[in-house]
Amino acid sequence: MGSFLIKIFIFSAISLRLCVYLFCISCLFATLVGCGKPNRAGDSFAARYDRALAEENAESRAGLLLRLATAQHRAKDDDGAERSLAAAASAAGKVTDPAGRASLFRRVARLQARTDHRSAATNAVRKAHRAIQNIEQAEQRATALCEIADVEGYWLKQTAAAHKSLDEALNLAKDLDDAGGKVLVLASAGSAYARMGDAADAGRVIAEALELVEQIDDPAGQSGALVRVARAQLRMSNKPAAVDSLQRARKAAEAITSEHRQVLKLTDVAAQLARAGEAAEAREVLTTAERVAEQIKDTALRRQALQRVLRVRKNM
Repeated sequence: MGSFLIKIFIFSAISLRLCVYLFCISCLFATLVGCGKPNRAGDSFAARYDRALAEENAESRAGLLLRLATAQHRAKDDDGAERSLAAAASAAGKVTDPAGRASLFRRVARLQARTDHRSAATNAVRKAHRAIQNIEQAEQRATALCEIADVEGYWLKQTAAAHKSLDEALNLAKDLDDAGGKVLVLASAGSAYARMGDAADAGRVIAEALELVEQIDDPAGQSGALVRVARAQLRMSNKPAAVDSLQRARKAAEAITSEHRQVLKLTDVAAQLARAGEAAEAREVLTTAERVAEQIKDTALRRQALQRVLRVRKNM
């Protein structure tokens, strides 16, 4: 009996060792198989940087590098973000369209300021200004000046430079024949003033913009202008005025005869209502936009409109 128990004990010990051995083999095999699987290197910052540099179109290359730099900044990869921004600035300099070049340098400057590279940001602002002076269309030039003023005033705290840019933009706006164009420039200027803490000038230009809104005949243009005004009012922390502007923008959008354009404007209104904290009304506007989108006969436009509604709803 004792001999039999000893044999059972020995057999159990051998079996246990065999199980452990087989388990280790299986783990090793799983590891080796895992190594053979495609990894996520294609999503790495280094791979994205290489792909961006391989893009032949300078404007597209700069855009890809800017998106990469933003992701790197969020991931606290400061060295990588600095390298990507330097490459983006180099690509921006090769863009032939002055408006596109100015916009890219503005974006470069803003992100460089956010990452505390003030000297590089100031240099990018100078390059943006040089590009802006070559923009032929007055409204486009004025809007670009307002946008670069936001970088100067808010991100770089260069208040005098920002005021100079805004003065130039507003002087250009005075000579514009199109009421809608004037309102857009005034709203952009109001936003820039508000962001740098200049409440008096912000209030002055926004009041002027609201007086001009009624002169816009096109309901789509009126809705878009009122949304821009509301953005500025939110930056001024004037929520009641912003909500009032958005309700007017909604009414104008509902008068648009093109279903596709109506959806675009309604979703813009909904997004800003959500930002203003009016979630219930924002959902109501989105429901209306979805109902309108479903009536679009063109399949591609209907799908695009519904995707727009879904995207705004997802971000609320």
